[in-house]
Amino acid sequence: LYFSALKEALSSSFSPELSDVRDDVQELPNNRTREILSFHDPALSAERITIILSGNTLYEFHMSPGKEERISALIETLTMD
Repeated sequence: LYFSALKEALSSSFSPELSDVRDDVQELPNNRTREILSFHDPALSAERITIILSGNTLYEFHMSPGKEERISALIETLTMD
């Protein structure tokens, strides 16, 4: 519910330059889910922003170009436990 409200609030802030949007839900072991919203909008940040809801924890990552692989590994570690 809160993640949906966050996505809705963000959508009103997006600029016409918004690109590379990823909005999905992943099924994890033990009946868990991970909701992901990831995008690049130069009007908001020079970096790609990824917001993840895993359980009751909300994560926000800002990824510089070329750092996606390192951050992806960190995301997996943090959200799979």
